[in-house]
Amino acid sequence: MTTDRQINEPGQSSPPLDEKTKPFRLYKFFTLTSFFFILVGTIVLSSLNMHWARKMQFSKSEDYALLLISNLNHQIFRQFMVPLSVTGEKTRLREKHQFERFDTIVRGTLHGFNVERINIYNLKNIIIYSFDEEMRGIKDIGGTGYQNAAIGNHTSELEQSGGFWQILLGFPKEIRITTFAPLHAEESLAVTTGPVFGVVEIVQDITDDYRTIFKFQVLVVLTIMLVMGILFIVLISVVKKGEETIEARAWERLRLKEQLLSLIH
Repeated sequence: MTTDRQINEPGQSSPPLDEKTKPFRLYKFFTLTSFFFILVGTIVLSSLNMHWARKMQFSKSEDYALLLISNLNHQIFRQFMVPLSVTGEKTRLREKHQFERFDTIVRGTLHGFNVERINIYNLKNIIIYSFDEEMRGIKDIGGTGYQNAAIGNHTSELEQSGGFWQILLGFPKEIRITTFAPLHAEESLAVTTGPVFGVVEIVQDITDDYRTIFKFQVLVVLTIMLVMGILFIVLISVVKKGEETIEARAWERLRLKEQLLSLIH
């Protein structure tokens, strides 16, 4: 007996259907949507992880600089300022014996530490000491960093150099962090809350640290992509199996309905 519809068993080809009557394909829909969201999720997780890692490195480098400055502050005040005040001398680093003593104190304190450049300013925004002889005596180049430090606050700024894509993708050619902090007179061995008598600018080259972070980020991204890829394959397999089961049951229901109709007629 003929019926008003044709039923195809699983595995058989179906007749051409009009676009409006094509069945909803869960497998294709899930594949496209899940791929999109997994891709977006991977990018977001990788970006957040990179941001957090860089933020931690910046904070670590700033803390490192402030610790060095605190130690330098103590050594300058105790070994240079106090002896001068005892003898009644004024601070004049233009005088050879004062400069040599000051230079010995600074270099001895910073020896072995990651400091690429140091400038020490007086309260007139003049560089009175620097590792670079050409910088000594230059004035008014401290900018907002100096101004904040002169009133007792510290600031740090990240400087990156390289091509546009190098900076955008997170592996600049060179990366430095510049920290400005005040030099305080010490009221006691444990307290440095006295008046500000100078400003220190310390520059650290942290290029190698950031390259290490970049390599770690590449490893993290690859790991995330691998995990997401495995998850994607597993989910697609589950959905495909479920769709096949649904289709088989739908075919069975249609077959039973046809049998019922044939008995009635």
